[in-house]
Amino acid sequence: MSADSFHHQIEVQLKAAGKVYDFNDFKTCVKKSCNGHVNVKEMNVDDFSKWEDGSSKYKLKKMENRPYLAELVILKAERSKYFLYFAKQHNTSDFEELHFLKKSMEKGIQLPETNTTGRGVPPEKKADIIAKLGRLIPPNRLPFWENLPTDKNSADLITTQEN
Repeated sequence: MSADSFHHQIEVQLKAAGKVYDFNDFKTCVKKSCNGHVNVKEMNVDDFSKWEDGSSKYKLKKMENRPYLAELVILKAERSKYFLYFAKQHNTSDFEELHFLKKSMEKGIQLPETNTTGRGVPPEKKADIIAKLGRLIPPNRLPFWENLPTDKNSADLITTQEN
């Protein structure tokens, strides 16, 4: 199933649900999409890590016929190999090797520590959301918004972009 088709099925469920007040309502809509044949994995804070960029800018710059994502039709990774195989055409058995990692990464990739706290939103933003939605949301759905983690140093992603 293509991503567009899947997202359309979710949209259909969201419209059928009417009002979606919190994340649990959204999860229910996703589960019901595609006639209920969807396994929803709720991601927790510790499911995310801060991975280091191990690509070598030097290797990528000096590469002749550097492959770009738009050109690739097959990308293959093999366990314990520190490079990728790629092909630019379908129906080919000729794969080219893509060596793009720094030498230090080829000695072994260290798993990063997982996140321990949520990113959070600025406290003012949370207070604004609760003030505006508090009158509209049933009281049994408000705890999701009240328990939203806050961080005064967190950037507002509507006005800025985070790395």
